Order: sequence, then structure tokens, then C-alpha cells
Amino acid sequence: MRIIKVKRSLRIELNKIDKTTKIVLDYLTYYTGKLWDEVKHLIKDKPVKPNRFDLYNKLKDASIHKKSLQSKTAQIALDELSRAWQNFFKYLQNLIKIQLIS
Repeated sequence: MRIIKVKRSLRIELNKIDKTTKIVLDYLTYYTGKLWDEVKHLIKDKPVKPNRFDLYNKLKDASIHKKSLQSKTAQIALDELSRAWQNFFKYLQNLIKIQLIS
């Protein structure tokens, strides 16, 4: 069995932005990252489906990071995270099928 480790990241470099824009972007990226980590641990540790509606309802009153973001921003982050987990589970299913055939 061969284990492939893949790390993906998106890096955007913004040059010549004013101080207010930098503060807003720092705020958004910090709380979105913390929300991402909180949901990742929630999916790993508890039997929660990686569905954006379930995640949003589970975190409705409990998450400080979700409350710190605007509703639309939190929804977008949860949607991206749920899609990432669903793709990961599809990858694992395909990997198991390929191993069974071999």
C-alpha cells in the first residue's frame, strides 16, 4: 500500500493595499481559519456529517468564530469545507475499490 501525502494551498499576494483593507483581510482570514479548524475537529471527533447545513446548525450558538464572521462568509467557508470532506471520502472509496481490484 502506497500512501500519498498531498498538501494544497492557495496563496494570494496583495501589494499596495491600504491599512484598513489589510486589517479587514487579517480579521476575515483569522476567524475563517479558526472556524475551519473547529469544524475539522468536529467532523473528526464526533459523528457529524460533512454537510454545510448540518455544520451551520451545529455551530449556530456554540462557535465564537462563526459568530465573529458575517453570515455569508461563514456559509462560504462551511460550504468549501464540506465539499473538501466529501471529495476526500470519495477519494478513499475509489482508493479502496482500486486496491480490491489489484
